[in-house]
Amino acid sequence: MYKYENGLIIGRFQSFHKGHEHIINTALSLCKKVFVYIGSSQESETEHNPFTYIFRKELIEKCFSEEIKNKRIVIAPLKDVGIGNNSDWGDYVVKKFEKDFDATPNVIISGKEAQRIAWFSKSQPIDTVYVPKILNISATKLREAILENNFEYWKQYTNDKIWGEFAKMRKIILEIRRNKK
Repeated sequence: MYKYENGLIIGRFQSFHKGHEHIINTALSLCKKVFVYIGSSQESETEHNPFTYIFRKELIEKCFSEEIKNKRIVIAPLKDVGIGNNSDWGDYVVKKFEKDFDATPNVIISGKEAQRIAWFSKSQPIDTVYVPKILNISATKLREAILENNFEYWKQYTNDKIWGEFAKMRKIILEIRRNKK
């Protein structure tokens, strides 16, 4: 028996790491079904957002193939709409969720970040579960490790199911660097 029917996770996953994985596993323990929105889905080929939505989705699928096959996890794109980090953004997300999945999220599962607290208005009947960090991990530092070809650092924070993607990720980031110059 699960505490919630529909859980929602929102993240950019640039790049997907064990902290993200921990949040998804927590959601799976609480929710019958977990919906993962990959944010900034229209963004790629920039230093801050190097990877495409499709590539980020593939990384998550490699780590959670069984749960996706069993329809416990559903992944979808979430475009930025220029609203900012406020309750208008939360309203946009909930309306999009209802349209995309013909359901309502019962709980938002995330790492505790101050900006996320303001995303959802108090009038929305959605619980929030904050998952404490298990590692001092940063996607920015992981992208730097990829750029520096520091596989040993990167792999300690990522699932072994995606280790084979390191060279591809490095190629993407190096190409962005070259184009910036």
